[in-house]
Amino acid sequence: MKKFFQITALLTGLFWSFLVSSQNITIYTGNQTQWIIVRQLYGEHKRYLFSVDNPGDGVFRFSLKKYPPGEYAVQFNGEMDKILRFIYNYEDIVLKVDGKNFSYPGVVQSKENSVYIPFLKKTREVKKRYDELRDYYADTGNPVYQIEYENLKREYMHFLTKSLKDSEGKLVFNYISQLVPFLPNKLYRSKKLSIQMAEEHFLDWFHPDSKHLIRSGLIMEKVNDYVFGIPILEFGKNRTDVYKKRVAKVLAKAQVEEIKAQIIFYLLKRFSTIDKKVLKTLEAYHNRLPERLQDPDLLQNFLNYKAPVVGNYLNLNRLADNKKLKLKKANYYLVIFQSPSCQQCGLLLPKLNEQLKTRGKVEVVNVSFEDETELWKNFNQTYKKWKNIQITTDKLANIIGYYRLQYLPTIILADKHFVILEKIYGQNDILEMLKHYELLKK
Repeated sequence: MKKFFQITALLTGLFWSFLVSSQNITIYTGNQTQWIIVRQLYGEHKRYLFSVDNPGDGVFRFSLKKYPPGEYAVQFNGEMDKILRFIYNYEDIVLKVDGKNFSYPGVVQSKENSVYIPFLKKTREVKKRYDELRDYYADTGNPVYQIEYENLKREYMHFLTKSLKDSEGKLVFNYISQLVPFLPNKLYRSKKLSIQMAEEHFLDWFHPDSKHLIRSGLIMEKVNDYVFGIPILEFGKNRTDVYKKRVAKVLAKAQVEEIKAQIIFYLLKRFSTIDKKVLKTLEAYHNRLPERLQDPDLLQNFLNYKAPVVGNYLNLNRLADNKKLKLKKANYYLVIFQSPSCQQCGLLLPKLNEQLKTRGKVEVVNVSFEDETELWKNFNQTYKKWKNIQITTDKLANIIGYYRLQYLPTIILADKHFVILEKIYGQNDILEMLKHYELLKK
């Protein structure tokens, strides 16, 4: 028994000696620093702990064994621009400052900081470059800065994914998650200015005759981004006119007839589910192609496609198993395709319920993809002013296929004769469209 206690005491002593020994901080700075201040960080707040004088060999050594795990900082010679942040979590830490960049030292030893310090450095570089690109874009309007920003953001997201993976299960994971900067999709937050810049310069760099772009599929990706990705502030006839102008601009860029034919058929396919009027424009472009590149049968398939698109008649009987859907007479009919699990739908529906002008102005048909009976009852009660239709899983594919739904929420707006005026998706564009038709309360 005595031997057992001796062994237990020995193991306990070894454990505590290991724990204490794993609480030492060593920072190599050379002979350029006389003293440092050690602080504990709480977000933006810094709590002074103690200071350490340089013994003369350019190495600072101290212990944090009295303090809990968390984020700490060392301030060199009291200078505010020379602050080194690090994570402490009961491990030995050895850092080496090169003298030029105090904030991001080399990590000689520390699992947490081998992830954290490169993350801080990369994040600061990205923020700085983002500010530069935004200023350059504001001054020149050159779309190359937007493209460079997209590449920068993509590179940073890859780096962030790797950092989170490497830090999983460690304290540093929490700090990285909290410090990820907000990087917008576009350099400009002003929607109108962003659209104007994109319309003027998006295709400046675009060379659709490049073999590399053709092989990689980037041509169709860029065509799609230009024609459909740039928001349209105008609605009604203007919306169709904008689409036609963008199509003309893209096809004017394509000098090689084979590439032009590929783009025309790609756009025919897309617009066969969006806007019938643009299809007629694309038909004219198709008929001007060399005969060897034309495909009259495929063209007719797109032209005769009966999907609900702008300019076509809106058949709502599909929603009621091909029975006649009883609706009140109104100036407009608004069909909302949504799901309770869709986050944007959850933000949009309460706004529409509160702001839409009803009483003869607009009749709402709310199509909800939902299986659970209880949820459906609650939903039906919340939006009782509307015509609510439940689509269960067994009918889902048929409805999505017929109405050509690619995203939720999608809204189709038709006039009093059930001719489709708009078919759009996305919360912001939907609200802008309803304002244009004066269907929202002021």
